[in-house]
Amino acid sequence: SGWTGATCATAICSPACVNGACNSPNVCTCNSGWSGSTCASAICSPACVNGACTSPNVCSCNSGWSGATCASPICSGGCGNGACTAPATCTCNSGWSGSTCGSPICSGGCGNGACTAPATCTCNSGWTGSTCASAICSPACVNGACNSPGVCTCSGGWSGSTCASPVCGSGCGNGYCSSPGVCTCNSGWSGSTCASPVCGTGCGNGYCSSPNTCTCNSGWSGSTCASPVCGSGCGNGYCSSPNTCTCYSGWSGSTCGSPVCGSGCGNGYCSSPGTCTCNSGWSGSTCGSPVCGSGCGNGYCSSPGTCTCNSGWSGSTCGTPVCNGGCGNGYCSSPGSCTCNSGWTGGTCSTPVCGSGCGNGYCSSPGTCTCNSGWSGSTCGSPVCGSGCGNGYCSSPGTCTCNSGWTGSTCSTVSCQYGCYNGGYCSGPNTCTCPTGWTDSVCSTPVCSISCGAGGECVAPNTCECYPQYFGVYCRQRCGRRRMINCEIP
Repeated sequence: SGWTGATCATAICSPACVNGACNSPNVCTCNSGWSGSTCASAICSPACVNGACTSPNVCSCNSGWSGATCASPICSGGCGNGACTAPATCTCNSGWSGSTCGSPICSGGCGNGACTAPATCTCNSGWTGSTCASAICSPACVNGACNSPGVCTCSGGWSGSTCASPVCGSGCGNGYCSSPGVCTCNSGWSGSTCASPVCGTGCGNGYCSSPNTCTCNSGWSGSTCASPVCGSGCGNGYCSSPNTCTCYSGWSGSTCGSPVCGSGCGNGYCSSPGTCTCNSGWSGSTCGSPVCGSGCGNGYCSSPGTCTCNSGWSGSTCGTPVCNGGCGNGYCSSPGSCTCNSGWTGGTCSTPVCGSGCGNGYCSSPGTCTCNSGWSGSTCGSPVCGSGCGNGYCSSPGTCTCNSGWTGSTCSTVSCQYGCYNGGYCSGPNTCTCPTGWTDSVCSTPVCSISCGAGGECVAPNTCECYPQYFGVYCRQRCGRRRMINCEIP
């Protein structure tokens, strides 16, 4: 068993030996580079790391690997400045980055340029510095900062392409700007903007309108405006200020043409220094005394032909006494004193006189009274009751005082002073008419038609009220008599 052939010299191997010889039953002797029970497994030495050994010492690599043993990873774009450490994965050298390690690294950036090698910027035109952040201005910015290529940002007070020109905000009209805000003026000019002309000797009452030339204020003249001008002249004096004259002693007025009288000439005029000429109706050295031709007996002359009278007097010559309230029924005999006509009196003779008086009225004219409402009579002493007082008399206006037994506004109603009780009525002065069963002047006493005797009293019409020990309708029976021993009758 296990052999075949004509001479039984051929061993049988089942399964057969693929890459070898069957030298004994089921035992293969493999060719070089093969192994396994049937010599079907190729041998690769060294072994295939990332692939399969498909024939002796021949590796078939997995995707992304290469090399005799499949140990080299593949990076299709290469790793220029680094190493391929895994399929499609580069590990970059220091200073490089990117999927193929082709991008240099500049850690601070290259703002206005490009990173051309590790930590090395190549700047765009107009920029400089390790990160290309510094703009280049040529020529340099003198008083400012270069913030973009060829452009200066000037500091306050400076201007120009290189910030070399000082700025004076309001200009330097007649000079030049020598430093920020400072003008250097041309000869003959001054001021912060060189706008003020200079006049060496000043322009006292005017202004310097151009170097060494004064323009004078109104009323002044001269090269320095020191001479006042008086347009109409100063006849008896001199011009001391514009249009103002200082007059010589004894003269006044805007042009010193008016003579002066020291105490004035009130009602006249000064005709020469110290001499007054008075107006008509006035006299005196200062024309202050008025003239009244007829005199002012009880007053004084206050203006020409006009008297001002003393208190209590009037009239053109103050000869008429004054009684302020007048003297209606009399005449003013002296200031404030009236003499009254017969039948009149009072400070102004306006009060009539009634000899016997007017008690409840007033004296309306001499000897005649006008009575107040409700009164009459020559002296207004009689009260008036319009409807009369029949059973009485009129005691005051509209009020009657009634006789006894009468009442009412006109004393025509009978009156019972103490009233009428138990249904009685007043039928005449202090006289009551009583109903049946009652009697006396006010109808207050009941009447019992049969007497209540000694054993009781009449307490209501025909009603007796018995004393103790008496009983019966008329209280005529007494307890203890006849057959009644104990009197217990209520």
